[in-house]
Amino acid sequence: MDKKKLTKFYNSLTHLPTLVTIIGGAWIFFRHQETPMAIPDLLGWLIGLISLTATSMFIDRIIIIRNIEKNVTETNDFLKIKEGQVSLDNILNTRQFLAPLEERLRHAKEIKITGGSLSRLSSEYMGFFEELAQGGCSFKFLVLQPECVATEIVARDIVYETQTHEAYKSTIIGAIENLKSLMIKFPQRVQIRVTDIIPTCSLFICDGTKLKGSLMVELYPIKVPTRKRLHLSLLKSREPNSFEFYNEQFELMWQASQDLVY
Repeated sequence: MDKKKLTKFYNSLTHLPTLVTIIGGAWIFFRHQETPMAIPDLLGWLIGLISLTATSMFIDRIIIIRNIEKNVTETNDFLKIKEGQVSLDNILNTRQFLAPLEERLRHAKEIKITGGSLSRLSSEYMGFFEELAQGGCSFKFLVLQPECVATEIVARDIVYETQTHEAYKSTIIGAIENLKSLMIKFPQRVQIRVTDIIPTCSLFICDGTKLKGSLMVELYPIKVPTRKRLHLSLLKSREPNSFEFYNEQFELMWQASQDLVY
C-alpha cells in the first residue's frame, strides 16, 4: 500500500469514534423507545458514549495541533526566505545530499531528462528504468548530438572527466546505445532525441504535469567534477513559477531537437 492510500486509510480511522458515537446514540435512543432499559444499563451505555465522544474530541485536537505545527513551520520557512535569512548554501546541494534516485522516482509516471551525455544514468539505472516502464512510466531522453559543435565545446569547457572531443563523443554514443535498448523494449513509452544546443544545465523532471511534480536542475559550471556540481530541487506545489520556467526550457529544447537516427 503506497503512502497516499495509507494516509486516506489513517484519515478514515480518525473519524471512526465519531461515527460509532452517532450510530450508538441513535441505537440506544430507539432501543429505549421500544423497550425501556433499566437505569443501570442505560447509564452504562451513556458512559460508553461519553467515552467515545471524549476519544473523538481528543483525536480531533491532535489533528488540529499537528496542522497548526505544520502551518507554523511552513510560515516560518517562508518568512526566512522573504527576509533573506536563508542562504543559497541551504538551497543548492551536491549529489551526495540527494535522496537515492530509486526513492525519488519509485511512483513516477512521466520522466523527462536532458543532459550532456546521460552516460551515468544510462549505465547504472537501466534496470530501474525498465522496471518503471513496465509499470506504465513514460520517458523522454534528450542528449547532445555526438557530431555537433556543441558537443566539442562541452567536452572542452564543461566536462571534467573527459579530456577530448572524441572521447566525449564516444561516451555519448555509448549512452545512446543503452537508451536505445530501453526504447526497443518499450517503443510506446520511450523517446530519444538529440540536440545541438549547448546545455547550461541538466534537467530531471518527474511528473511535470501533476501537482506533485518534482524537478532537479544540475548546473553546468566550467570544469567541475560531476559529483561537485550544484543541484537545485524544485517542487511544483512549492515553487510553481521556477518549476514552470525550467519545464518550459525542456520543452523548447525538445521541440528544437531531432529524432534519433543512430
